[in-house]
Amino acid sequence: MRPIQLPEPPSPTGRKGTPDIFESGVHTFVRRAVVIGNGFPASENQSIGLVRALGFSDKHLLYRVTRPRGGINEWLQWLPVSLHIKIKYIVTMISGYSPLLLRSQQKKFMPLPSENGTSAGLSTVLEADVKQIVNLARETYEKEGPLLVVASGRDTISTASSIKRLASDNVFVVQILHPRLSLNRFDMVITPKHDYYPLTPQGQKQVPQFLRSWITPRDPPDSHVVLTMGALHQIDFTSIRSAAAMWHDEFAHVPRPLLVVNIGGPTRNCQYGIDLAKQLAANVHNVLDSCGSVRISFSQRTPQKVSNIIVKELGNNPKVHIWDGQESNLHMGHLAWADAFVVTADSVSMISEACSTGKPVYVVGAECCRWKFTEFHQSLREQGVVRPFTGSEDISESWSYPPLNDTADAAKRVHEALAVREDIIYFIDTVNRKHRCYSCNFFHKTDFEMEGPLLVVASGRDTISTASSIKRLASDNVFVVQILHPRLSLNRFDMVITPKHDYYPLTPQGQKQVPQFLRSWITPRDPPDSHVVLTMGALHQIDFTSIRSAAAMWHDEFAHVPRPLLVVNIGGPTRNCQYGIDLAKQLAANVHNVLDSCGSVRISFSQRTPQKVSNIIVKELGNNPKVHIWDGQESNLHMGHLAWADAFVVTADSVSMISEACSTGKPVYVVGAECCRWKFTEFHQSLREQGVVRPFTGSEDISESWSYPPLNDTADAAKRVHEALAVRGWKVKN
Repeated sequence: MRPIQLPEPPSPTGRKGTPDIFESGVHTFVRRAVVIGNGFPASENQSIGLVRALGFSDKHLLYRVTRPRGGINEWLQWLPVSLHIKIKYIVTMISGYSPLLLRSQQKKFMPLPSENGTSAGLSTVLEADVKQIVNLARETYEKEGPLLVVASGRDTISTASSIKRLASDNVFVVQILHPRLSLNRFDMVITPKHDYYPLTPQGQKQVPQFLRSWITPRDPPDSHVVLTMGALHQIDFTSIRSAAAMWHDEFAHVPRPLLVVNIGGPTRNCQYGIDLAKQLAANVHNVLDSCGSVRISFSQRTPQKVSNIIVKELGNNPKVHIWDGQESNLHMGHLAWADAFVVTADSVSMISEACSTGKPVYVVGAECCRWKFTEFHQSLREQGVVRPFTGSEDISESWSYPPLNDTADAAKRVHEALAVREDIIYFIDTVNRKHRCYSCNFFHKTDFEMEGPLLVVASGRDTISTASSIKRLASDNVFVVQILHPRLSLNRFDMVITPKHDYYPLTPQGQKQVPQFLRSWITPRDPPDSHVVLTMGALHQIDFTSIRSAAAMWHDEFAHVPRPLLVVNIGGPTRNCQYGIDLAKQLAANVHNVLDSCGSVRISFSQRTPQKVSNIIVKELGNNPKVHIWDGQESNLHMGHLAWADAFVVTADSVSMISEACSTGKPVYVVGAECCRWKFTEFHQSLREQGVVRPFTGSEDISESWSYPPLNDTADAAKRVHEALAVRGWKVKN
């Protein structure tokens, strides 16, 4: 039998010593990007946010399409930018235009857009020239690989589509916001769902019959289109964490809760004036008693009359600080340190950024919006992401929702599209934020007779297209294992390893939760076949050997800790397991109730734990001498906890954390299972029925232990892989 041996991947930086099998695919690296902007910060922020999420924050060039401004040009903004420039040139040749030209020069021109509060600088911006960008893509393709082109806004459409037409083999063109023309002129279009409002029954009612053929988009989204809830931006966990550190001295001692009010300005589809300003000022005044402090900032679009009213009504209140536009831009500090937001309804970008934090967001003025923007606000309200700002809120009472993650989701879709294009396999190293891609020829040219077949293991939705492409193109040379149900034909993989609760839609309970007309769309639709290995929970790296090693490694840390040791692992709310401060208070109370039966308690949070949840735990338990709360700064104690704990309490949201705890055979208590829905109710019910976990009620005696057969899903799955390989005449070489 032939052995399977995993080869080392090629170095993406150095060609020296690179095996020949990688040479044919080396030109398929995507190493750099071009951003085409239109001079408007909100638009360019979307492109830069996507590029940053793709890992090209320091490897992109910014080009800008410049439309003439001032004078008669303000009446020509509706024209395509290329035609506008030609007309402007002709008009300037006419002597009668001179007075208009002089008057236009006296107008206040729009300042150069800023990025994260600092000027982009003219030296960093190039005039968008189609020929120059096309030549750049063609001439550097062999050395640098294909060029990623990201454009946003109406004025960039002709430039981006021309680049795609002239250099289609050398570029991947992404257009942000619907271009209102044939989508095949781009490789991908990323646009908010509300851009398709004209196709809804409500949208159709607002358009006369004879005009409907002129309203775009006219067709439902196709495979080119990625739909988002809001706008793309540069805000993510990393940027928020950096901002929290950067603005620590400014905000750490600000009285809590901190309410941040972001005020935009009226637009064509969201018109308001002094009446809304007075209403907003009154509502902020009404909630001041529940606020520690309030920070208010205006945008460049805020009318003077609106800002004057806000300053007049609130400027003298000692709790209120109004940004005057002269000091450093506090926007990132506000996002990081705020406890809640109030945002005017006109700005999709400001609302999207606030909603990416997971903190309460209140919107004022949504009733002033019309057309597709009513759809945007309605969708956010229906999903519990925002609430209207009425002035009756208690800002000290928090609430939560799964944060909007549109930019990261869009970046994943770009990865997937690159993975299937021209049989290029695109790999993402999410740990080191490096990007690797190999030609599928790699899987053919590997010395099969010398090295044996290649074992390919993929996990998660974003890897499905990559793994299935490898299977399709090199089926005789690989064995492809997909972890988690891929929601498509299972014969695209050699094996699928997935939890039993992934088949919840086929149970009587699952069927009752799905309307009859939708059942044919819910996957999986068929019972598991021979391709499928079912597990109880998630796979992980915890086994007897790793626990024994961790026990030795963390001996000095835990050997003298008073027993029994209760470890509490706290995750964060998800789409199918939503909770907030109420569960945090319940958990803190329950832990307090069992302290008498504990020698010590260790508490740790995950990256998904909301700040308001961790704040409550720290407030309620942080001063107890029996309790130690991991602050995220010291060494990660997770393996030490698994090895030395006598019992665990785990929040119900994380299948992975529960699975790891249950692999130890020690008592595991789960809190918040009642907050879960859909297939995750099945997961928790199965564990309880098998005696693997118990609910955490606060009445437990932690000193009284109980046991069960430890979950051993990873080893069981590995055994099934060995068996499947043996059928093909292969085995794993360690």
